[in-house]
This record gives sequence, C-alpha cells and structure tokens, in this order.
Amino acid sequence: MALTTVNDAGLTSPVYVLATEIDLTSANTITGIPSGTNWVEVMVRDMSTGGTEDMGIQLGTSGGIVTSGYVNATAMVAPSTGVEGHTDGFRFTVTTGAAATFQGIIHLRRMSGNTWVMTAQLADTANNQIHFGGGKVSLSGELTQIKIDPDGNTFDDGDANIAYGE
Repeated sequence: MALTTVNDAGLTSPVYVLATEIDLTSANTITGIPSGTNWVEVMVRDMSTGGTEDMGIQLGTSGGIVTSGYVNATAMVAPSTGVEGHTDGFRFTVTTGAAATFQGIIHLRRMSGNTWVMTAQLADTANNQIHFGGGKVSLSGELTQIKIDPDGNTFDDGDANIAYGE
C-alpha cells in the first residue's frame, strides 16, 4: 500500500511506493518505474556473485538499458583501500572476492530534466568492508527501469527491491 499526502490544494500524491522484491538469481532488472518519478532507492540484501568484478546498477528508459555516459567513482575501505572510475554504469563495489556478500542502499535523485545523480553505501558483511560510490548520468527519456548489474558475472544469491516517489 502506498502512503499518500495531501497538499495545500487538496490533491493527493504518492510519497513512498515499495515495489515487489526480486530474487537476483532469477532476475536482475526492475521495470515499471512510472513517469514523473524523482527519486529511487535500490535496496540489496545478501547480494553475491561467483566472480570478482565490480557490481553496480544501470538505468534504463523505454528504449532500453543505458550502458554508457555515466560519470562514476567508487571506493572501498578496510582492510585495504581502492578507488575506481567507470562510464558503463553506476558501480558501487571495488573488485570483490567471490565470497563477498553485500547489503546496502543505492540512492538516485533526478537533478533536472533526465539527469540523475547517485550515491551508494554498501557493506560486504562477509569481509568486513565498506564500499561506496557516486556519480551522474543523463538519460534520453524518462527513467523506467533499473538493472542490478553483476558486470559479466551471475548472481548466486541475493534479493533486491526499490522504493520510489515523486
């Protein structure tokens, strides 16, 4: 059930919509984001792959998933540190081990038009590491879908969901 608020004109609008959770081992794209959405939170739990590449998200329009044009940096802290830049998506992990298991939230906000900014904070609870990132991308149309991207790997565990609003 969506929560609603009433503005001064007496009109109602959704404030917070929670989508249906997906199992990342069987699907990794969340679709149906409505036009006019201005913020999205992507939540992940127990996200893991059998590989070591950087995980992230890619935004999409009705024309498909956008795979270029991102300005993104990501970093990892403890026990060692690492920093990387990316243009193929909003990455939020730095070269992970196959035993990595992530929990966290990726925040997306529309700046203006179809330009989106991202911040992410995730914990690798299997290795006691913190991963974070930020960036921006301009889309050719309205945001309609988000792909949780294992960067060439396959998810072997994990769930994801989104919350969004105007």
